[in-house]
Amino acid sequence: MSIERQMHDLLDTGRQMLAVAQAGDWNRANEIQAECHRRAEALFVNPLSTSEAVVAAEGVEELIALHAQVMALCSNAREHFMQDMDELNQGRQAVAQYTANSG
Repeated sequence: MSIERQMHDLLDTGRQMLAVAQAGDWNRANEIQAECHRRAEALFVNPLSTSEAVVAAEGVEELIALHAQVMALCSNAREHFMQDMDELNQGRQAVAQYTANSG
């Protein structure tokens, strides 16, 4: 398979990962990330010619940009999760205080 085709497939996988992350399906995003990693490793198994290296470098730049977007989404989701956990803990504390004082 040509380096161009491999890079195309790798970037498609990266775009799929971003789309799934945007939808909030983190389990699926993790699965796709593993596929993306596998494709990236396969791309660099053999030494690349100069022209192949240029194609790979351009693709890797785009892949890094996709990864940065996924990481930003992940960070945002984590932040929302932490806020939700804080609210849940506040609710638990309120119930515990109410229960302790309603005796």
